[in-house]
Amino acid sequence: MKSLFGLLFALGCVEVCSGQYDQRIAPLKDAPFSAQGQTLATYPKSSSVWTAEMARASDGSIYEATFEPVGEFKGTIQQIRIRDAVNHCSIGISPYRSNLTRTDQGQVVGATLGMTIVLAAEKASASPSPSIKDIRDKNLREQQRISRCSLPCKPDAKVWQTSLGEKTVSGMTIFGFGLEHHADSRTDRIDEHWESELGFTYSYKSIDPTDGSGNAYSFIGLKLAEPPAELFTVQDKYFPPSRTLANARNIFISGPLGDAELTLRIESILTASGRFTLIADKNTADLVVSNHKLFPRPDQPYAPDGADSLKLSFDKPTGGNLFWLTLNFDGASDQWAQSPVVNTCFADVWKRVEAYQAPVAVPLDDQWY
Repeated sequence: MKSLFGLLFALGCVEVCSGQYDQRIAPLKDAPFSAQGQTLATYPKSSSVWTAEMARASDGSIYEATFEPVGEFKGTIQQIRIRDAVNHCSIGISPYRSNLTRTDQGQVVGATLGMTIVLAAEKASASPSPSIKDIRDKNLREQQRISRCSLPCKPDAKVWQTSLGEKTVSGMTIFGFGLEHHADSRTDRIDEHWESELGFTYSYKSIDPTDGSGNAYSFIGLKLAEPPAELFTVQDKYFPPSRTLANARNIFISGPLGDAELTLRIESILTASGRFTLIADKNTADLVVSNHKLFPRPDQPYAPDGADSLKLSFDKPTGGNLFWLTLNFDGASDQWAQSPVVNTCFADVWKRVEAYQAPVAVPLDDQWY
């Protein structure tokens, strides 16, 4: 089964998407909103429902979260994506989740999933962010293009496009587009999607007429107001409920964190506030930082997939992992120490880590973390 993010991003970028609008939610400024998204996937003998939360701040930052639809973690956040428009950082978060319980015999049973953070720096666009008028005009031009060249233009085309006009929903204008996919002289899929002038896909449905299977996506509870600012940050509730981070003062670095320059740069960020001190004895450390991603060797002309990233683990000295953090680089390895993903994205997230406050009553999970 596809994850909701994979499904939703495939839905949003149909024929109408191109250029600077190739994201499902455009980074508009001064157009805040929050909403839930729901996808119903229907199969010949079953169906499933995926839910998501999404929001956009006035500065153009974007938040999206998906929730587990089934299993022991049903209803908990599966993944979060944040586009930080101010720092030009992309943040991916898989929050800590626990299903631990204690039996009558005192045994701890269940499962946990640790927290992970993935950071990447986005290049600032040379062109200004799109406006509501830009997106409205683009949808109108696309509808006009389709209307000028309907079925008579390309009767043998594999995809037939249709303009469905426009309508007003929740105080905004949405533009409709229809697609019929043809193969072997039959219609094998019918799509319909409505694009908002506010820069997001308001609804989408796709049906396979041969068996009735398909999926339908729609916004629910849309609010055209500024969403809570904390949505666009790494929140305390995403971390394992341990006091280790809140009480930590000494850090042990287990081996180099890349080349010498990058290691020094990361060490300087870890200690910039004055709260943490680097020590040489792991046994007296409160926090252990290790590199779990090998850099490409100098004799490799082309780095293998994933070699342009650095994966760090932040652990208890006793070995319990607190969270993983991956830095995705773009560019030559000899310039990684100057990369914005280190000096802006990681530096900003580390301030959030330093400010973490553990719950007053640390629950059962702290036995493991």
